[in-house]
Order: sequence, then structure tokens, then C-alpha cells
Amino acid sequence: MPRTWECGIPGKEKTIWEGGLFKMTMIFPDGKFTPPLFHPNVYPSGTVCLSILNEDEGWRPAITIKQIALGVQDLLDNPILSLQHRPKPIISSRKIVPNMRNE
Repeated sequence: MPRTWECGIPGKEKTIWEGGLFKMTMIFPDGKFTPPLFHPNVYPSGTVCLSILNEDEGWRPAITIKQIALGVQDLLDNPILSLQHRPKPIISSRKIVPNMRNE
């Protein structure tokens, strides 16, 4: 049975995120923003695209919740813009619509 934590990640000082408190639900082993927020590394479902959260990439059992929260906090102001770390957009009627794939 998964464990659920409700977390609040504060925005870093001197960034556009300063003063914000971003609610994140961590359902171990998953984590996502509730409600989802607009960010290049957050899927429409609220799931965060961060290597340390992915078992096939950077996840290690020794990673602490604090390290995950700090990683997400840093990602907010320093997005990873490579195509492999972003949902692919769908172009419809000259308008870009985010891909709504279920992550």
C-alpha cells in the first residue's frame, strides 16, 4: 500500500517563484503537483519529469525526501529544456496544445 505525504515546496528567493508555496503530493514511489502547474518539466497530470524520480535514470534508494524536494525546487527555476525531458506538443489549428498523455 503506497504512503502519501502532502508537501509544500517554497519558491527560491530572488526568482519568479519567490513567495510561492507549491503543494506537492508524494505517493511513494510517485510524486506530482496537485493541482498541476504550468512548467516545461511538469506533465499536464502534475507528474514531475526529474531524473532522480525515475527508476530507470537517477533514482537511488539513498535519496532522501529533502533531496527530492530540493531537486524539485531547483527545477522550478532551472527547467531542463532538452526535448527528452518535456512532453511533446501537439499542433492543432496553428495553436500549440500540450500533449495530454497520461504520465
